[in-house]
Amino acid sequence: MKRFFRELLESFRVIYKKNDKGKIDKEPEKYMEEAVRKNRSLLLFVSIWAALFQLFNLFRVFVLSDAGISTRNNFIYFCFYLSLLILCIVSIGMEKGFHMTNMNRYRIHMVIGTLFLLWQTLFNVYDAARAGSAGNFTLSVAFMAFSAIFVMKPLYFLLNLSGLSVLFLCLTRQTVPFGMKYNYVLMIVLCLVVYYQRYKHAKRERDQRLEIEAVQKAYLTERERFRLTYEQYEIICRSGQLITFKWNVQSGDAYFSEQWSTALGQPLHVSDLETFVKNSESLEESDKKQILTYMENVKKGVPYQKEEICIPGDDGLLHWYELRATTQENMEGQPVFGIGILLDIMDQKQEIRKIRQRAEVDFTGILNKPAIEKYGRERMKQLDEEEIFLMLILDLDNFKRVNDTYGHPVGDMVLAEVASHMKDNAFPGMRVGRIGGDEFVALYAGIDTLSLRLANAFAERVQECIQTMQLPCGNIDIKASVGIAVLDREKDMTFDELYAEADKALYAAKKAGKGRIRWGGYKKFLL
Repeated sequence: MKRFFRELLESFRVIYKKNDKGKIDKEPEKYMEEAVRKNRSLLLFVSIWAALFQLFNLFRVFVLSDAGISTRNNFIYFCFYLSLLILCIVSIGMEKGFHMTNMNRYRIHMVIGTLFLLWQTLFNVYDAARAGSAGNFTLSVAFMAFSAIFVMKPLYFLLNLSGLSVLFLCLTRQTVPFGMKYNYVLMIVLCLVVYYQRYKHAKRERDQRLEIEAVQKAYLTERERFRLTYEQYEIICRSGQLITFKWNVQSGDAYFSEQWSTALGQPLHVSDLETFVKNSESLEESDKKQILTYMENVKKGVPYQKEEICIPGDDGLLHWYELRATTQENMEGQPVFGIGILLDIMDQKQEIRKIRQRAEVDFTGILNKPAIEKYGRERMKQLDEEEIFLMLILDLDNFKRVNDTYGHPVGDMVLAEVASHMKDNAFPGMRVGRIGGDEFVALYAGIDTLSLRLANAFAERVQECIQTMQLPCGNIDIKASVGIAVLDREKDMTFDELYAEADKALYAAKKAGKGRIRWGGYKKFLL
């Protein structure tokens, strides 16, 4: 039960959160207008009906009762009936005799709703005190109707329901048995569920209506502003690299704008789009699945869809497009057309790729530590049975002396030059990166021991380039030690364990006099 209330309150908080797109607080006037429109007719009907019923009750007390209001019980009932009659008359008068803003009328509706419930609560309290468990309890019916019909905000609903329920339970603690109280609490929980479901459904409808109104307003504004002819529209589509389409759900025919043929070399008319997609040899399976899912959603009546899809062009390249589509229905609410646009997002994709590359590359122009480690771990998982995988660690000897003698700017220049030599001498398939300070790493997956000889030759070539390196401040006497390790797949070696083996080999190279190359790791493949 505690978990249910926590989830319910959290749902109300999310639904009622301010400044979110499509939330009620963002369109208070629309909400007030809708609430007043629905509550006004409801309160007017209830007030008239209740007023007539209270007139009958007063007639019953004065005329049909022998004692009239001379008894204490009849007098109390008379006061209840008279107070509700006055409230009904005030409610009817406010609705018929006064003109006011939606905000003020909404507030009056909330006050009247609270007074109605308060009257019902006190009436049931007295009825329980007079007759005990044999009393006629109408409060549960009133609360249920209040939850299911009255349009109100969650905070108002929760305050009324909780406050009046606590009041009722406190005042009847000695007159109503536990079983009836338990049933009453269950009724309160049911009211919460009913109101939550109704509020969520109403909010969804309101958000959809606001979106439709916004789209219609935008459309009318654009139409009034530009007054486009069909030819002008086609020009804009071509210049903006937009592709428009219309898909007939019943016949399966699809029609595309001219840009579809110009940019991608595809036919402007496809007689059976679903079959065309399924039989396409150029589309990837993932893209086929996306397009077919879109078509299935159109058949289900999904109003709006937005996806990123990849479509091959007649140039043999893949083109990224953003699909924005809506479903058009007939008068019976059945899907008829799927219409929309394809927006070329190749520039955005390339920009994202550049940003990602900048995030993976450090100032030396090669992969940084997270990027090279990520590549290594992923590549090790993708190794074929016949492939070998090696790691080469290169560390500059006495690099601290360079920083101390020439300064850190020159040190950074040396690091960038070393990275450039490693990148220039790397053979196809090899990835190089810097893992910190003056320590560099190269990773490679090959299929035979020739790859090991190539790795050894790569290390020797880079060492040679480093020793003959020239900088604006003159020649710098600097060497590099290299440790190389091969993945031992029989031991199910991890990336970190491979790094540890290469680091041991690097330590052995430095111990042997620096500027050396040493191998470690899988002894079977050592040169």
